[in-house]
Amino acid sequence: MNIDCIAVAGLGLIGGSLAKALKLKTGVTKIIGIDPDESQLMAALGSGVIDSGHTEPGEYLEECSLVFLCAPVPICADLAIEISAFTKTGCIISDTASTKAEIMKKISGESKNIRFIGGHPMAGSERSGFAYSREDMFENAYYIILDDGCDLKAVEKIKEIALSIGAIPIITDSDSHDRAVAVVSHVPHITAAALVNLLDSETDGSLGKKIAAGGFRDITRIASSQPALWRDITISNREEVTDGINRLVEILQKAKTAISNLNEAEIESYFTAAKKARDIISGEREGLLPRKFQIVIQVSDKPGVIAHIANVLGDGSINIKNINVTHSREDVGGVLVVELYSIEDRDSALKILCSEGYSASSIN
Repeated sequence: MNIDCIAVAGLGLIGGSLAKALKLKTGVTKIIGIDPDESQLMAALGSGVIDSGHTEPGEYLEECSLVFLCAPVPICADLAIEISAFTKTGCIISDTASTKAEIMKKISGESKNIRFIGGHPMAGSERSGFAYSREDMFENAYYIILDDGCDLKAVEKIKEIALSIGAIPIITDSDSHDRAVAVVSHVPHITAAALVNLLDSETDGSLGKKIAAGGFRDITRIASSQPALWRDITISNREEVTDGINRLVEILQKAKTAISNLNEAEIESYFTAAKKARDIISGEREGLLPRKFQIVIQVSDKPGVIAHIANVLGDGSINIKNINVTHSREDVGGVLVVELYSIEDRDSALKILCSEGYSASSIN
């Protein structure tokens, strides 16, 4: 890849995962970590992921050919400008922020010519911090790269790195990016939070909270993400987010009217249209909303059945990430949900369980 030294500023979930992927999957000789949190630096140094660590930018950045900014959205542009004061001519600075227009506008308005390429790996988790980072975070994930037509060589270099860590690069512009992520990530996070707040607002919500398993937990899982992070993201992308919310409210209002008017045809059409659209969305790529590779198994209530399932999957070299008994899965009707690490493990597990006589299906 012809890059000797890369710096990663911000060693949380994304930055830590990027540093690990660069260390293990590319030919980069040296990785420098930057993070104001010394505990994150110590964790990264202790794991051998970075070769040196610093709490703030400095002259040491002169040896870097590329710097990745994995910092919170509000400080990303200012950090790029600060770091550019220490980098050598030709050094590429890129980011991983989930909104782009404001960042690009601020950096392009600087008098100094900063070689900046906006980027956004479409991967994540409701977890945070270096402790939850992993080298396969970006495998089979889309990696958005912004191209304004001014620096094709730099765009190609970020594209090359994205490919080297197993990601799938997509070239676009900042406005298209922000519109798309508002619909597939930002508004869904707001909606998930709204559903949880709806449940919490029930005057006698004890029964609802008790049976809030299955589908409800799945579609609201992202509401457990960091509140401050999503405050910053939604504010940064406020125009596209508010537009998305307005359109969502219109759709919900139409559903509400159809239900109130007992319009059976309109109600069925509402769900039919959603099913058709959902069925053609590819589920084989990683995305902004963290995926779960789950199967649901209908089992009899007798001793040893869970142990038997764990054993047959273990014998088939299938590593179980999580397993739980659920008493409320109205959408699929099962009682045992097994979470695996990859789509390959999920498919193999289904074959093994079916051959053992179990009734099992995937949760898409």
